[in-house]
Amino acid sequence: MIESSKSPVGDKVVEAARSYLGCPFHHQGRSRAGIDCVGLIVRSGRDAGFTVHDHTVYPRFPKPAELLHHVGRSFAQVENVFLAKPGDVVLFWIKKPKWPQHAGVLTAEGVVHTWQTVGRVVETPIHDFWADKVHSVWRYKLWQQSHSR
Repeated sequence: MIESSKSPVGDKVVEAARSYLGCPFHHQGRSRAGIDCVGLIVRSGRDAGFTVHDHTVYPRFPKPAELLHHVGRSFAQVENVFLAKPGDVVLFWIKKPKWPQHAGVLTAEGVVHTWQTVGRVVETPIHDFWADKVHSVWRYKLWQQSHSR
């Protein structure tokens, strides 16, 4: 699923996401004292120098299209998940129906993410469980624009 080519921009996003490893999970959190999956992609992008829209009023399991709507404001969809690069944001579905309910930052080794079950930010390989739950892949918009020229 991950394209082998890396980029300095993607590396900055991955480095920013990894800087939150071990931080505790907190629904709607946006700091090292507590952060959720959306907070992680927002903070990682901002820490890497992107302007990222933030939305902090949402339930633990977003309503259909809610996460897509907010992600679409700061990210451009990568049309083919096989073109995903480290630093991209991956959206996952957790419970059926299969709309996006979880997010993380893609790395060459897997994904940096956090959720209540684990209780902290972790980096996990995208093995069968997570690979089967990939909904879509997104790239920070300014990075996307620089790759399309």
